Amino acid sequence: MSGKKKGGGKKDATGERGEKAKSKGGQPLWGVVVLLGVVGLAAVAFVRAARADETGVAIAHVVVGAFLIVGDLVYAARLGLFDPPDPDAPPEGLLVRLASAPGRTVIGAFRDGHLPLAFGSIAAFILAFHNFLGWHSGWFGWLVLVPYFLLVERLTTRRLLWVIPVLAFGQFMGGLYWIWNVTPPGLVTTSVLWCIYLTITSLVIRLARNELRVPLVIAGPVCWVAVEFVRSTFTFYKFPWLLIGHSQGESWALLQTADLWGPYGISFLLAMGSAVIATVLEMRRLGTLGAPGGPRRAALIAVGPAVAIVGATVYGMVRPHTIPIVDGPTVVLVQPSVPQAVKNDETGPSVELIFQEHLFLTAEGLIAYPDADLVSWSETMVFWPPNEAYPDYEGWWPDLDDWMKEEKDPRVRRRIRQHKDWAEDGDRKLREIAKGRLVSILEELADDKRLFRETRSQARDLAGRLREAFGEPEGGIDFVVGAVDRHPERPHNSAWFFRRGGEFGGRYDKINLVPLSEYVPFKESFRWLHDRLQSFVPPAFVSFEHGAGPAEFEVRSSGATADEAKSYIVSPHICFEVSFPELVRAQVLEGADVILSISNDAWFKRTAELDLARIHAIFRCVETRRGMARVVNAGISSIMDPLGRARDLVVDGELKEVRGVLGGVVPTSRVESFYVRHGDVFSNVVLTLALGFAVFGGAVAAMRRLRGDDGSSGETGS
Repeated sequence: MSGKKKGGGKKDATGERGEKAKSKGGQPLWGVVVLLGVVGLAAVAFVRAARADETGVAIAHVVVGAFLIVGDLVYAARLGLFDPPDPDAPPEGLLVRLASAPGRTVIGAFRDGHLPLAFGSIAAFILAFHNFLGWHSGWFGWLVLVPYFLLVERLTTRRLLWVIPVLAFGQFMGGLYWIWNVTPPGLVTTSVLWCIYLTITSLVIRLARNELRVPLVIAGPVCWVAVEFVRSTFTFYKFPWLLIGHSQGESWALLQTADLWGPYGISFLLAMGSAVIATVLEMRRLGTLGAPGGPRRAALIAVGPAVAIVGATVYGMVRPHTIPIVDGPTVVLVQPSVPQAVKNDETGPSVELIFQEHLFLTAEGLIAYPDADLVSWSETMVFWPPNEAYPDYEGWWPDLDDWMKEEKDPRVRRRIRQHKDWAEDGDRKLREIAKGRLVSILEELADDKRLFRETRSQARDLAGRLREAFGEPEGGIDFVVGAVDRHPERPHNSAWFFRRGGEFGGRYDKINLVPLSEYVPFKESFRWLHDRLQSFVPPAFVSFEHGAGPAEFEVRSSGATADEAKSYIVSPHICFEVSFPELVRAQVLEGADVILSISNDAWFKRTAELDLARIHAIFRCVETRRGMARVVNAGISSIMDPLGRARDLVVDGELKEVRGVLGGVVPTSRVESFYVRHGDVFSNVVLTLALGFAVFGGAVAAMRRLRGDDGSSGETGS
């Protein structure tokens, strides 16, 4: 009989919840709509990925399946399948309670009207990074954190610890789906770390709100930007991607403020906008917005953020007119669009084919831009280190000979001999290009009977056109190539510089390596963990050593006497180093006039990674007020000015995976921006405030527990 009463009570309670939901504007229906919207969003991502290529298809399957499963759980909950058992029934075992805790927590959040917010948060995070679907919707950055802040305000701490990690995991798995094509463990590791970061951030916001009574418009932006700064700058796994400030890469006025505070200040403005909206919505829910003085209080809350946003906008509109732009070097950027599968096949035909493609495109570029000062190839496009270009190589080539004598496997011996032949012949050809003797190299190819007739004919035609454009093949040109330093003990991912005339002009070794791809941490401190993580590294990757610091390549203008020639300091970086503001800032502090970014984006095919990397490059130009030449294999090669305006390589209307040459003058400036002079002052202040919230908020909470005072409830209000 008691069971019947209990069941009846539950039925009434459920009915009351339904009536409450309807009185709030159809909460259950809204939840279903949001759920269907997120499933539709994932389906669109799947379709786009399938049309382009296989990249992202697997992760799209996971996203769609996960949300369908959640939909089934919600439907089961509506049927009462997750209702608590009869109190007279035997207690559940510990394992059963642990296994069912996440599901019950999520279902409880749905019943309380919070699960739709979680779905909305995931959808909002994905939409904020507009390039995920190829949209240009920077305006959505102002709304992206509204659902998240509402969750932090409304959820109890217990539910917060379940819902926020799910939200964070969905955000990074969706926003970084393209990493799956390179390193699935890297994608999962990054997403799990972001779960930890965002959960801690949420708890600190709660401490600031509940214990210190800090308004959400301050606590929310401070804590959010602090965690963006920490995950981008500190720890062994630095990963400055998917900052909400990056959503404003196409917003002219806000973008210009990056020369004050980098992307983090723009994230702060966006977070303040979301916090204002979330605060007003909470006031409306609690009934304080319509109470006497409510509108005035809401207006006062919005005044500070409004002044900051308007001030930043005005600065961004005025600042470009104060920056004198000057001409930098004339560059030729070679983009061969070599598929990664071909590049990974380091056999004779593949290596020779890739090298021929670069020779032909370089000739086309010099024909189109005969006054070029610098030719650049992209990352790791040369499969050998330039011979004798680096002092540490003394004695290395004889070691290879000894190695071949000791090696038993004839296939390995052939491969070693092949690499040595490539290095000796390729090094000669690279120096010939720098000497201005590309014509002679093309004529060699034209006379090579091993090549196809079409290849020989193309080489002969280009040699004739190049000779006609230059007259006598003399003069030379400064030349940068991306090559793998295959030192047996200290390999590096490098950019090599040849001065006109053929002499070696220096090299740059990549500093910030990709975790779990180009390097594995804990090599010295926790060897057992390092060995375990080493198994996650994709087979095509080499574990490199970190570079020592920035490099400077002095490029001289062509077509002038020694006295008349201008010189430019070109500072290179490689691959995803374009994402690190502090690295490019260090290059400018060393005297860089122009930044040279070389990368191989063929790993990511036509995915959003290409667009996001381009946005990062735009931010680096604005922060430092320097021009940039970005040359990418199969990605988006661009010439960018100090205001963030980009001229991209477009072939037949296509932007990605195109073969071609981009040339022209790199506009730059010699303005020393506030960010270059002072660095991350703003971000460090924000981080200090967030740490203060955590320390003092935690101390207040601890004292309350000692006094037996539970403090405020799960809902913080406004």
